[in-house]
Amino acid sequence: MTFEDSRRKLYAFARCLILIGAIMGIAKPADAQFAFRLTEKLYLSQLKRLCPEKHLELLSPSDEWQNTDVFRDQISKVARARVNRLAHIGSEGFPSPCRNANGANCEFWYSLRGIRQAGLLRPFVHRVCISYKSCSGQSDCEIDTLSRASLRFGEPISPRPMPDLPPLPPSAR
Repeated sequence: MTFEDSRRKLYAFARCLILIGAIMGIAKPADAQFAFRLTEKLYLSQLKRLCPEKHLELLSPSDEWQNTDVFRDQISKVARARVNRLAHIGSEGFPSPCRNANGANCEFWYSLRGIRQAGLLRPFVHRVCISYKSCSGQSDCEIDTLSRASLRFGEPISPRPMPDLPPLPPSAR
C-alpha cells in the first residue's frame, strides 16, 4: 500500500467519524471551529496579500466588528440579507449566537464568516485595506478618514472582484 492510498483511507475514515458524529449531534462544534479557522486563515491571507505593509492583522476586535457593520450597510439589500442570514444576524443587529457572549470578537467572526460564505470576502478586505493608513501595534491603527468618509457615504458596492488588484503573472495564467 502506498502512502497516497493510506492517506485516502485515513481521510475516508475521518469523514465517516464526522458523519457519525453529526448523526449523534456531537460534530457541530468541530464543524463550527473548522469554519471559523478557515475564515480566519482566508481573511488574514487576503489582508497580507492586498496590503501587507499596513499590518491590519493588528486591528482591534471592535474595529473589525465596525468594519463588518459598515460593509454590510454598503452592500445591496439582497446581499445584506444573505450575509445576515449566513451570519445569523437578527433584528437586534448582531449574531444570535453572540447574544450571551462578551465582546466584539464573537460578532466579528460570525459576521466575517457570513461575508465569506456570501462570496464577498475579497471586496470586504479591499474596503478594510483602503480604510486604514497602518497599524503600529496591537489595536493601534490609524484610520484614513478621507477614504473612510467616501466609503461610508459612497455607492453600494457590488460582489464582483475589485478591478484594481495586480494582474496575475503570465506563468500563473
